[in-house]
Amino acid sequence: MTDITERETRVSASDIRRLCGNVSDHQVAAIEASNAGIADVEAAMAWITGDGAILARNGHPLAERARAVYDILAPEAEGWDDERS
Repeated sequence: MTDITERETRVSASDIRRLCGNVSDHQVAAIEASNAGIADVEAAMAWITGDGAILARNGHPLAERARAVYDILAPEAEGWDDERS
C-alpha cells in the first residue's frame, strides 16, 4: 500500500478556494475533475503569481496536473505570465 501524503491527495473545493481565492464554481469543478492534488494547485499558483520562470530555471517545470490547473486559472488571473516550459 502506498503512503499518500496530504499534498498528494486530490484537492477539494474548500482547498481550491483556500489556495486560489476568488474562483468561479466552474473553475473549481474543472480543477476537481483534473484529479489535481494540493501540491499541483500550489505549483500552478506559484506560476500564476510570477514565480514560474524562477522555478523553470531551477529545473521545476509544471507537471501535467499542475499545468492543467494553471490552464484553468491563468486566463482569469490579472498579470499572469505565460513563461511556461
